[in-house]
Amino acid sequence: MKATTAILTTLLLFVAGLSAHAQIQMITNGGLENWGTLDAQNRGTPTNWSTLSSTIAPTRVAGLVSGSTYAAVVPYGTSDTLAPGLTAGNPKQFQFDFVFAATDPGSATTRSLNFNFNQTGGGTPSLNFRAVQGTNGAGYLNLQAYSASLGWKDIAVNLLASSDLTVGAGGVGLNAYNLSLAVDFAAGSYTLSYGLVGSSMSTPTAFSYFQLNNGNGLASLGFLNNVSGSTSYAIDNVSLLTVVPEPQSLALLAFGLATLLRGSRRKLC
Repeated sequence: MKATTAILTTLLLFVAGLSAHAQIQMITNGGLENWGTLDAQNRGTPTNWSTLSSTIAPTRVAGLVSGSTYAAVVPYGTSDTLAPGLTAGNPKQFQFDFVFAATDPGSATTRSLNFNFNQTGGGTPSLNFRAVQGTNGAGYLNLQAYSASLGWKDIAVNLLASSDLTVGAGGVGLNAYNLSLAVDFAAGSYTLSYGLVGSSMSTPTAFSYFQLNNGNGLASLGFLNNVSGSTSYAIDNVSLLTVVPEPQSLALLAFGLATLLRGSRRKLC
């Protein structure tokens, strides 16, 4: 009876340990408040970020949201990737959020906003997103995701384009959006929600458009602007959260295992 009680206690503690989690921020300087050396045009690289093979560095501009001092404009000619350094391993599940403002690229095939995620062991991006001119025409944007079997697919339509990326939060012509992605590589799906800064977010919608999904964890993410004819966009408040067990949860699990061991030893004696 005592052994059974100990086992039940351990199982309950195990469940409690699994249900309590802590969120770990994987991006340092996601707010883009700190920058390295800037040139005369305010171009440079944010601290803890990297630019790979860039011919034109990002430009530091006024923040896109209230409380943010700086944001980054990614101009056409950023020929590879503006990428934040990531910490805390290679998660298969994570929450990605950022603010963006994108100019009208002028057609349904050229792009402004462009960002992607890469998995460990993957030769091409796993998730690839872009903004193109919306179905309502000039001044609007469609957000698309790339599917290996279907090509580019709309996942949000007719968002407002921005006419001026340098005016800062609340500036005329700046249509800044919050965008939120909850990604699960293991399940092969993600949910998207978005909304103008200061307005409510859309209802999260599930999608399964992947360019590649090998089941592995996240290796890197990046913002690009390297396709001919593309136009500039700005980003701010970039966040990537992963979930890990809290130390208290691990302590509960350890206590439960110790209880089980003590019960087993008494039974043997």
